[in-house]
Amino acid sequence: MSLSQAVEKHKKYLFPAVSMYYNEPIELSRGEGAYVWDSDGKRYLDAFIGVLTDSVGHANPKAVDAIVKQVKTLAHTTTL
Repeated sequence: MSLSQAVEKHKKYLFPAVSMYYNEPIELSRGEGAYVWDSDGKRYLDAFIGVLTDSVGHANPKAVDAIVKQVKTLAHTTTL
């Protein structure tokens, strides 16, 4: 799927509360520490880091190992 197709599906199927804050999104392909790279290999400082990555960074080996261990044990529960 092309980036423009993904943007169109985002606009069509997701409600306005999760709309994007930009007209031309960057197609991110990977992250490491405080940086992310787009599909063309350009590196960016991730100034929009989320809740977990602001403390450990992208692809932190210790965090990845802990997540994999947990998912292998129990991945999801519900209050229903």
